[in-house]
Amino acid sequence: MGKYTNFYGKGGNTLRGKKLRSNIALSEELIHTGQTEDNIKYILSVIDECINSGKFKTALRLLRGSLKSSPESGALWYRKSICYKNLSDLHSSLAAIKRAIKYDPFEIRYSIESGILLLLDNKVEAADKHFKSIISSHPSDEDIIMQIASAYEVNSFYLQAIQLYRYFLEKNPDSPKVLFQIGYCYDLQNDYQNAISYYDEYLLANPECPTGWFNKGVNLERLEQISEAINCYHTSLLLNPNYTEACFNLGNLYADTKRFEEAAICYNRVLEIDPDYSSAKFNLGVIAEEQESFSEAIEKYTQVLKDDPANQDALLYRGQCEFIHDNFSQAVVNFRNALACNQSTNEQWANFDELGSQIDENDVNIYKSINFNEAVSDYFTFTERLGILLRLRKYEESLLYISIQHSLSKNKNFDYFSAAKIHFIKNNSNLGYLYLNEAFKSQSDAFRMFTAAFPKVAASKLFESLFNIRLA
Repeated sequence: MGKYTNFYGKGGNTLRGKKLRSNIALSEELIHTGQTEDNIKYILSVIDECINSGKFKTALRLLRGSLKSSPESGALWYRKSICYKNLSDLHSSLAAIKRAIKYDPFEIRYSIESGILLLLDNKVEAADKHFKSIISSHPSDEDIIMQIASAYEVNSFYLQAIQLYRYFLEKNPDSPKVLFQIGYCYDLQNDYQNAISYYDEYLLANPECPTGWFNKGVNLERLEQISEAINCYHTSLLLNPNYTEACFNLGNLYADTKRFEEAAICYNRVLEIDPDYSSAKFNLGVIAEEQESFSEAIEKYTQVLKDDPANQDALLYRGQCEFIHDNFSQAVVNFRNALACNQSTNEQWANFDELGSQIDENDVNIYKSINFNEAVSDYFTFTERLGILLRLRKYEESLLYISIQHSLSKNKNFDYFSAAKIHFIKNNSNLGYLYLNEAFKSQSDAFRMFTAAFPKVAASKLFESLFNIRLA
């Protein structure tokens, strides 16, 4: 399913396109030479560019220097508050916005920002009271009402946003963009029917808006009104033939309804518009697989993996196609690589060198103090020592330690499981498979351990095919 598209965009910036680094250096020079007040507009524009670029600590550095010369500048304190907010320091952000309001009490955006910070601090009642006070002082100021409504929306307080948008509509019934925003708020609450109702009202006033038709289509799709959703995506594409999300979603609906030829046309069109649209490449593989064109599916998944070698879904799907194609060895290699790039948990069966991790000196010191040629009766001690060997990349010694421990072990499936892990890490995929299969045969604990570590892999068709186990 494609992404939603919000009605409001972001404006440009006067410094965009210039070298930010040189502007920062010049601003610092002006600050250090006592020329802040004479160049405050320029310095503020550089600070704004830092904020827009996510360089909040750099912006704070410029702000601290500027405030030494202009300690009563509300504009500087306001920006300082914004930086602290983005650095998740709400306490400092609230303190800074209070100073901004103190020095410039009539700047309404500072007061609105104060309410936003109360929302972020989970002081919702205080924020509501604060915003009501602002509105009561400016009952006819449409821009203020919209700013506060947008603040509620952006911070996921959709009911309050909807109430304010409706209040705005009572005063301005001919404001279709507000209808869109109400629909969008219902959208984000998964209230699809109400979202569609407001999108319909919006589209009556703006029938040539491709985003409106797209968002309506998304909600119809979620209500499983597939033919109506298809019509909406078609309309969106008639109005904007390069609307990639609409074209992609349309392809998904065609694929879901087994109209594979039409789905392929949509996905290929998406790639004409955006050659890097990885999901379209992946879905071309899926529909080829659905039609049992396994060689073509392998080719499409391989294209995805050229762009993103750690795409676990592409590895699992390609592995399944290799398995069906009677290429067991390649199926296991894809399985191994899927384990190596696992993102579902912290468990990754990959060589630590591949991940670029550093060896812990504490592990080195413990290793030197242990005799790994002796078995231990305590299971916990064994797992701790084995972990040290693995972190130190001593894979052959790890396998020897497991074999020494195996004679005393009461948890032999863990031994097999650990041996499988090491062989997969060493890229011995076939041996890894054999030991993992043995672990699954010995006790059910190994299956539970694997499922917890690799939930996506365990739920895949490839896992079921290789081990003849279905995740319940």
